[in-house]
Amino acid sequence: METHPRTVQKILGIKDVNHYVNQNYTVPGNPTEHELDAFLAAFTGLLCLDDCYMELENPEEGSIILPGTDCLKQFL
Repeated sequence: METHPRTVQKILGIKDVNHYVNQNYTVPGNPTEHELDAFLAAFTGLLCLDDCYMELENPEEGSIILPGTDCLKQFL
């Protein structure tokens, strides 16, 4: 699965990913930017498994999975 962390962040309405993760989850230490991006990708994967996603396709480039906007309230 390929996604775009900054777009996911905007769709989810998260202004500060580090603050959001630390407020809502127990994480060791101070997560790096890459770890925070991995969190956004993993969360998108969970949404995908629950059929709450949109897929943007380009025949030459492949596809990107993003959170679905019509079903997010049940997850946030």
